[in-house]
Amino acid sequence: MKKAEQYLLENETTKNYLGIDGIPEFGRCTQELLFGKGSALINDKRARTAQTPGGTGALRVAADFLAKNTSVKRVWVSNPSWPNHKSVFNSAGLEVREYAIMMRKITLLTSMH
Repeated sequence: MKKAEQYLLENETTKNYLGIDGIPEFGRCTQELLFGKGSALINDKRARTAQTPGGTGALRVAADFLAKNTSVKRVWVSNPSWPNHKSVFNSAGLEVREYAIMMRKITLLTSMH
């Protein structure tokens, strides 16, 4: 049984999650999208990307990072937003404020009355 487990561990190609660094090419492309191709942040290897398990996982990683490694105490979340976004930031100890966003569809429907 142990040999079978070891074989699967070494040879299985359908693992659900990659390591924290994710797919290197995807990380590089993401950095170029955010900071621009040829950015000093990328060239000096000061930019890092991390793969997370879904959008909520990414928010939690970001919230914990902000709370533990920066002086940030407050974040702003759009209203409307996903129902769990505020609680993710609150759970990290951050104060959450909301800002309103204008949604064209709602505005058009409202103006019809």
